[in-house]
Amino acid sequence: MRRKMVILLAFICIILAGFVIGVRMKADRVGPEITFGEKDIAYREGMDEEKLLKDVKAVDAVDGDVTDTLTIESVYPVDEQEAIAVYVAKDSKNNITKVKRKLAYKPAKEEEEEPEEEAEPSEAPEPTATPEPSPLPTPSPAENSEALTPTPEPTPIETVEEETPEERAAREEQEALAEEMPPQSPRIYLTDYIIHIGVGESIDRLSYVKEIQDDSDNISELWHYISINGEVDTNVPGTYELSYYVTDLSGNVSNTAVLQVIVE
Repeated sequence: MRRKMVILLAFICIILAGFVIGVRMKADRVGPEITFGEKDIAYREGMDEEKLLKDVKAVDAVDGDVTDTLTIESVYPVDEQEAIAVYVAKDSKNNITKVKRKLAYKPAKEEEEEPEEEAEPSEAPEPTATPEPSPLPTPSPAENSEALTPTPEPTPIETVEEETPEERAAREEQEALAEEMPPQSPRIYLTDYIIHIGVGESIDRLSYVKEIQDDSDNISELWHYISINGEVDTNVPGTYELSYYVTDLSGNVSNTAVLQVIVE
C-alpha cells in the first residue's frame, strides 16, 4: 500500500512539472517589433524627440499596437556626419525591445559674427590757390576703440536642478539596501526614488529603472523579469509608492527598490 502511494505521488509530481513547463513555454516572452517609416530624418543637437518618433511604430504579437510606449533612450553622435538613436518599446508583460537607428547628423553651428566693414578714407581735396580749409577733427584712439569694439553679450548661466536633502537621503538608503544583498542575488537601482508629477500627468513606470546587476545572468534577459507593485492614480493628488524587484533565472530575488510618487 505504501509503495502504491509513493508511485502515485511521483506520478502527480511529474504531471505538475509538465504543466509548469508547458505554461512557461506558452508565456509571452517576446517584445514588440519596432518599425520605421521610409523617410530618412536628420538629427540636430537639441531636436525635439517628437520629430524622432514621427512615423515610428511598435507592434506586439499579443498586445497589438503599443506605439504609445515608444521612447528615445539616448541619442549620441558617431562622427561629424552620423548619429545613433536608441528606441525602446515594451508590451504589457514588460517584454522590452531596443533598436538602434542610424541618423544623418547635423551639429549645431554657432552663428559667425560678420566683421564690420571699415569705412573707406575719403580722398583729400587737391590743393588750390584758395585758402586751405581747416582740417577735420581726428577722433582720439579711445573713441576709435569704443566705436569698433563690439559689446560682448552676457553668457547665459545654466541652472542645474540639485538633489534635495530628502531625495539624497532616500537614494542613499535604497542603494545601501541593494549593496547588502547576497552576492548571488541580483540588484536593482532606480534613476529617482522621489518624484513629483502634476495631476493628470502620465507616468512610464519602467522608465525609472536605471540599472540591474547580476553575477551570472544576461542583464538584457533580466529586464523581462522586472516586477512592479503598487498603483498611482494621477487624477487624485497624494503620495503613492511603487515597489520594484527582479528575479534572476536561478530564482534569486533582488532588493526591493521603492519609488515615491507625489501627485500635486
